[in-house]
Formats: sequence, structure tokens, C-alpha cells
Amino acid sequence: MSIPDRELETSPLGGAITRDGQTVMVHIYQFAGTEDEWTLEVVDIIAATSPRTRPSRPN
Repeated sequence: MSIPDRELETSPLGGAITRDGQTVMVHIYQFAGTEDEWTLEVVDIIAATSPRTRPSRPN
């Protein structure tokens, strides 16, 4: 069973964050055109990831 490619919508709240000399990239995204939950993914300097999913905020 194959999974179709889907477009992602990214949040402008993501980006690089540096604290105490350590920089990580924060990616916040959901499937475009849906009300799916947002996923927050933190990528550290050695490219290890730690994804987290939280419910969408009400509009």
C-alpha cells in the first residue's frame, strides 16, 4: 500500500532558535487544506528529530 504525496502548510512560527550556543530548527506543519492537527518537529544540530503533535487551535 502506497501513501500519496500531500502538500504541507507550514506555520510562520517555526524557524531557527538559538539558546546557550545551541541552535535547533523548529518546523510546525499540517496537511494543507485540512483541519488536521499541527505537528511540531525539532531538529537539532546532528539532525535528530523529535516530532510532537497537538490539536489545532480553534479559530
